[in-house]
Amino acid sequence: MLDTIKIHISPSYLTPELSQHFRNILENQGYNRGEYGETYSGTLKNIRVKVNDGGITVEGSLPKYINGNNQLTLTKEQAEEGIKKLGEELRLPLMEGKVKRLDTGAPIISDLTAKELYQVCGEAPRFNRLEQNSGLYYAQTKRYMALYDKGNELKKGEQLLDAFKGKHVLRYEYRWLCHQTLAKDLGLTEVLMKDVFANYDILIKKWASAFLMIVKNHDMITFNAEAFKDTASFNNQILIQGVERVGGLQAVLQAINVAKDRGDFGKTNNLSYLKRKYTTLMTHPVLSEKSPVGKEVEDKVKAIAFAMGCPSIESQILNG
Repeated sequence: MLDTIKIHISPSYLTPELSQHFRNILENQGYNRGEYGETYSGTLKNIRVKVNDGGITVEGSLPKYINGNNQLTLTKEQAEEGIKKLGEELRLPLMEGKVKRLDTGAPIISDLTAKELYQVCGEAPRFNRLEQNSGLYYAQTKRYMALYDKGNELKKGEQLLDAFKGKHVLRYEYRWLCHQTLAKDLGLTEVLMKDVFANYDILIKKWASAFLMIVKNHDMITFNAEAFKDTASFNNQILIQGVERVGGLQAVLQAINVAKDRGDFGKTNNLSYLKRKYTTLMTHPVLSEKSPVGKEVEDKVKAIAFAMGCPSIESQILNG
């Protein structure tokens, strides 16, 4: 589940002996000048180590350090052992280091291509939806969700594992890009690496719940008995058909966003309310139903979280 980590170690640990140790074991060594004066850097496998007057920074993909790739999802125990091993190799107390960035991620195998899955995923509250050639992203201040085709992301010489060959593999990641946002989500004033493992179930819950928060396309149920229950229901059914004719919920929300950027609707109009109105309409629990694709992918995310040992997700699975 853990992927990229960025850990900061106090400069008090920097000794001549440690500096010599780095020069003995690190590759791709170099120097440059920056905010904290001269910075020495080098790599251990895929892990980059930077040293300057501000301290020591250790950054990279933990699964790649352990397995040589990030296609396999680490268990909590594997991640913890990996951090300890890395700390021993670098002679650094990484468990006591301050976490400056943390990525969680896992692969999702689907019958559909990544681009087809992007079409299922609409907007997410308080995130900006960004669809690009490289994938589908949801951006917020210092928080990020990424969905992309794992096969297209492979670097030169890297291949999909045999278990993934011939299949569509979507990679879903949730990223905390700074210490403050991670601390806020964990309810702590400071997050050390040991706190990550002490609150591992919260991280898994956040990874899963963020994906479940994305509005998934719903299929319209045409003129069932509920549509004729009262005039409001009938009116909603007609509105749903109208939204479908113009391209669906995502097309309507995009039109609202474009109009907002142009300065349309006037300054006093609540466009957030307008977007919520159409989102609620198009996800009506009786007049529409979640598309099979959307439900399939959500169920797989829940199953991964369950396998990682998150009690709250286990409850969601058992309760449907």
